[in-house]
Amino acid sequence: MNSRIQGLVERARLEGDRGKLEKAEEYLLRAIQNTSKACPVCHRELALVYESENKYREAIEEWRAYARESPENAAADQAASRIMKLEQK
Repeated sequence: MNSRIQGLVERARLEGDRGKLEKAEEYLLRAIQNTSKACPVCHRELALVYESENKYREAIEEWRAYARESPENAAADQAASRIMKLEQK
């Protein structure tokens, strides 16, 4: 991940920690749009933001993107389990 994308992810985490979820979402969407490579961290962080915003359908899509881009990390983070729980909401 290049430094610009990493900076956007870090800003998104900071905004999320401050409770500014919409701003965090904006930073993460910008990071995803501005990279030509896979960005599993971006999708994971965006999934967490969407969960916090109760945007379950969007969260599921981001968890799926994360699992596609980084299957080994998704398994460790139990992405499939999170998807199943979100589908029940």
